[in-house]
Amino acid sequence: MTKKYICIGHVCHDKTPSGFVPGGTVTYASVLAAAHGYQTSIWTSAGEDFLFNELFDRRGIHQYVLPAAETTEFENIYFSSGRSQYIRARASMMEAKYFPRELMGGDIVHLGAIANEIDFNVLPELKAGLTGASIQGCFRHWQADGKIYLQDFDWKELQGIDIVFLSLEDIEGREEVIADLLPFVGHIVLTRGSEGATVYHHYGISHSPAFPVQEKDATGAGDVFAATYLMAFSQSGDIAEATIVAHCAASYVAEGAALSSMPSPEMIWTRTIQYKALFHP
Repeated sequence: MTKKYICIGHVCHDKTPSGFVPGGTVTYASVLAAAHGYQTSIWTSAGEDFLFNELFDRRGIHQYVLPAAETTEFENIYFSSGRSQYIRARASMMEAKYFPRELMGGDIVHLGAIANEIDFNVLPELKAGLTGASIQGCFRHWQADGKIYLQDFDWKELQGIDIVFLSLEDIEGREEVIADLLPFVGHIVLTRGSEGATVYHHYGISHSPAFPVQEKDATGAGDVFAATYLMAFSQSGDIAEATIVAHCAASYVAEGAALSSMPSPEMIWTRTIQYKALFHP
C-alpha cells in the first residue's frame, strides 16, 4: 500500500530580482515526497493570485487550500554584511477548526510553518504515524513595514510532536533553548549548514558532518533535509541512518538542484554510500 505524506503550512511567493519563485517548506517537502513515491497532499492557504498550482498538479500532489485574500510573499534585501527579510503579504491563519478530516491518519505529517501561520491545536486531529515539524516560521514576527524579526516561541505548543527541525539561525545561536524544548517532543534535529547537524534526544546527543559539496544556493536544503529524515526515520527508526540520508539529499539542493530536479532515491543512495566511505570507512 502506498504510504501517505501530508504537508501543512503556507505555500509562498519568494520575490527575486528576476520575478517570483515558489517557496515554503510544504513546497519542497511535498515535491520530494511525491518523487519518492508517496501519496502526497498539502493543506495550505493561498490567494487566487498563487502562481504555481501547476507545480503540484503535474506531480499528483493534492492541494487542500484554505482561501485567502492573497498568497504569502517574502522578499530578501541583501547588503554587504548580510540580509534583511520582509513579509509582503500573508495568507490565512490555519486554524485547527478548518483541518480537512480526510487528511487524518497520514503515515507522515510534516508541519512547515513559514509565517507563524499554524494553529498547533491541530495536533490531536492528525492521528499520524510520524509527526515532524520544521519550525523556523514559528519565530517570525514583523514590523509595520514587514521587516521580520525573531521572537521567542512557547515550546508547549509543540507537545506531542515526534521530531522537530530547526537551524542555528532560527534560534540565533542560542543552543541552550534546546533543553527547554526537549521535554515536549520526541527528539530535535538542529541543522548547522555546512557544519552538519546535531540530534538531541532523551538518551544523549549525536553530531554528524554534512556531505561536502560546493554550495551554490542552499534555498530549500533544510526542507529537503527534514523531509528525507522523516521518510528515512519512518522506515528504520534509526537516528544515525536518517541523518546520513538527509545530509545526502540536502547536498544535492545545496549544489543547485531546483524543484524540478529533486534528488531521486537512487541518487541519494549513491551519495549515502559515498558518505559512509568518507566518514565511516
